[in-house]
Amino acid sequence: MNKQNPLIKMIKQFVKSFFRKRKIEFYGRAKKKRILEAISLTKPFDLGHPLIRVGGEGDGGYLLPDILDGIKYCFSPGVGLISEFESQLKNREIKSFLADFTVDEPAAEDLFKFEKKFIKSYNSENSITFDDWIKNSVNPTDKDFLVQMDIEGSEYEVINSISNFNLEKIKIMVIEFHHLQFLTNEVFLENYISVFRKLKNYFEINHIHPNNCCGVTTVDDLVIPNVLEVTFLNKKYVQRKNQIIDLPNSLDKKNIEKKKDIKLSYHWF
Repeated sequence: MNKQNPLIKMIKQFVKSFFRKRKIEFYGRAKKKRILEAISLTKPFDLGHPLIRVGGEGDGGYLLPDILDGIKYCFSPGVGLISEFESQLKNREIKSFLADFTVDEPAAEDLFKFEKKFIKSYNSENSITFDDWIKNSVNPTDKDFLVQMDIEGSEYEVINSISNFNLEKIKIMVIEFHHLQFLTNEVFLENYISVFRKLKNYFEINHIHPNNCCGVTTVDDLVIPNVLEVTFLNKKYVQRKNQIIDLPNSLDKKNIEKKKDIKLSYHWF
């Protein structure tokens, strides 16, 4: 075993002491090998169903497997300025439940049931858990839900709080994962891996798309989009699992038209 140079060790201790005295905390930098392990959990596959685009041409549009038949309800925590996604679901006779404490009323009408609450891992005056939201919204026997989640970083907390019972009831789920620039941080990385391992117990990943809203982070030759849209399909509906050889999909669109698109490297698929 190689011993650390005493001088280097002393310098590291001095630097840590310097910052802590000024109440500046920092964490270890994750190794690239561990980051690649996290990315491997995010790889999409051809699961045997053609993909369709639901929602707008830019931000708020997502690629889903074309098996929406049988879905009666969509749960959408996080409310945007437009409701094209929910509007198109209504045309398929899918009712949407929306929740967001930061807005008083979504843009469209008669498309959904809206609740002015955050979806969190606990209940409070301003928040409700995902499990209780489902319990209060539909019958206990209802299943095969569609979930569209864009809650600006709270997705990790919420996913970890969803019961296995309700995860099994979700047929398709599309989630925007935020703050991927912190995959270089050991603490965030471990939480990210934990979230995806939990989801992989019930879902396969059908599609990924980098949101070009917020740029990228580079680790050597590895380009990490800071926001990533991920489409999951319940394993019960997987017909095959074949490697995807190229991205983006022809149906993918830039979220922000005026910003440069993000091209995923081979590490992601």
